[in-house]
This record gives sequence, C-alpha cells and structure tokens, in this order.
Amino acid sequence: MKFVTYLGPTGAAVGALDGADRVWDLRAVWTYWAVTAQHDAWASQKALFQVPPDMVSFAEIWHGRGRALASMVAMVKEDERAQHTHGSPLSYRRQDVRLLAPVLRPSKILCIGSSYKEHILKFYARKGVPADKVEFNKNPKLSFFKAPSAIIGPGALLRYPKGSKEWDCESELGIIIGRYCSQVTPKDALNYVFGYTIANDACIRDITPLQGGYDSPRGKATDTLAPIGPAIVTPDELTHSPNEFKVKLWIDQTLRQDSSTADLIWPIEDIISEVSQYVTLWPGDVVFTGGPPGTGLEDGRYLREGEVVRIEIDELGILENPVGPPRG
Repeated sequence: MKFVTYLGPTGAAVGALDGADRVWDLRAVWTYWAVTAQHDAWASQKALFQVPPDMVSFAEIWHGRGRALASMVAMVKEDERAQHTHGSPLSYRRQDVRLLAPVLRPSKILCIGSSYKEHILKFYARKGVPADKVEFNKNPKLSFFKAPSAIIGPGALLRYPKGSKEWDCESELGIIIGRYCSQVTPKDALNYVFGYTIANDACIRDITPLQGGYDSPRGKATDTLAPIGPAIVTPDELTHSPNEFKVKLWIDQTLRQDSSTADLIWPIEDIISEVSQYVTLWPGDVVFTGGPPGTGLEDGRYLREGEVVRIEIDELGILENPVGPPRG
C-alpha cells in the first residue's frame, strides 16, 4: 500500500493513497470493516488503538500487514453504503486534504554518505585520481544524523538558515523501519523495512571545518532540511527491487541528478544491517541512503529563493519543495 499522513477536516490522520486522486481514512475504513465483516459493536472504540493517527505507532502495529488493510479498502470501495456510514466520508479527494510528511516524529533520522559509485569517482577525478585507483569503503558510511524537527512534507517551504549562501540538496531513497532492529544480518534486513519514501538531503555547504563541516548539525539538521514524502510505499506494492530504482532531481526545469540505486556501493540490505550494528532502529525511524552526483557542491550551482526542487523515484512518486526566504 501507499501510506500517507494527511491533514483533513478532523486533524492529522494516517491514510492510504489510492492512485493519484483519493486518500482513504484508514481508521474509518477499519471501523467500517469491523462493524460490517466482524459485527464488532466496540469497533469505534477499538479503532482508536488499532489505527493511531501517527505513523510511528501505525508502523509498529501494521508492519507486514499491508495486504490486510488493502483488502479492507477493497471491500469498502465495493460497498456503496460505505461512503455514508456514520455520516462522515471514508475517503477524500486528494486536492481536498493536505499531505504532510508521512512520518512526522521519528525517533531519529540516520544518513549514509559517499554511497554512489559515480559520485565517488567524480570526486576523486577532480583530485586527479584515476578510476582504477579508487578504493570504495567496504562498509556503508554512517555519516550523520538529522533532527526530527528538520522534517517537512511535500509542498512545504525549504528555508535555509539566515547568513548562509551555499544552499544544496540531494535526491535520496528513504527507508522507513517497521520493527525494532538491532544487529541484523543483510539476509534478514529487509524483513524490518516498513516501506520506502523519497528523501531530500537538504544542506548548507558554506561551513568551515572549525564550525563542524558539511555533516555538522548546523549544515544538515537545521529546521526544514529533511523533506520526505509524499507516501510510504510498502515492499509488497513494488514491482521491482529497491536496489534498481531510478532517481532523478530537477531544479525548476533543469535536470541535475539522474541515477539509479543500482549505482549504490552497498545494497539496501547491507545499509540497514550496518546501521543496526551501532544504532538500534525503532519503528518509524528513517534511513537516508545517500545521494548521486549532480549537487551544488560539485559545480557551484547552489539553490536560490523561488526555485523548486523536484525529486522523482520509480514507484514512489514525486516530492516537490519550493525554496523560500531564509529563516531569520
């Protein structure tokens, strides 16, 4: 399924994105199913716990059970009475609700650096090192954390810190964890994945080593520098491996990044395994897998106010964020 967090008439809630035009209220769907199929008189009360409004708790409860929810949604779609249950809609047109970041408050966001082969080769080529002399890291490089307060959703303004000038971004595959994950093997790692989303590693580059460098909290973790969304796509929804996704990023109409997760030095399962050796991952945690070449750091073409960052990843959709004025 494609899970979203949306702001509707009754506040923030977890929903299912149906194609491009409808968002299903999963708490209302579950309640209708429990009443209709299970004849549960306590369905409305149980729904408060079965379908919580935050994605962290939702992921913990529904990890690996996406097909069950899909069956419930399918049942409701076939039942003409469903849309009139309790006098409230079970679904909304997408344009009538606001999609938020699918995970609003993960316990942590972990970020992998120097992860694309082409990116590394270009970096060393600028230093005069031939490709056959480049040695790649044996293990994934857990580089830095982003703060949960840096998260924003689709359409929200990217606002870089006042006083900075070198504003940058990177298109990345985001992994959403579904259950507690510690010291897992690559063979078992994908069993802990709740789903995948699009992530933008927004950052500022004009930070000296004395100020902490590129990967410091000031450069990577400040407010609005972690756009994610629009949805979390569960593994059972995918038609091919997340290790084969095409990844593209545009600034306005200019294509700046055009790559594939097939160019990652380490496959997704190795990244999860390596991170879990050092940090226990909790349900709802987000792992940024690193970005391909084409950043402002490489060519000096940094973002400016009024531009729009657009990232597209196979099967995951499109994430757009306009660049707003600096934060005071």
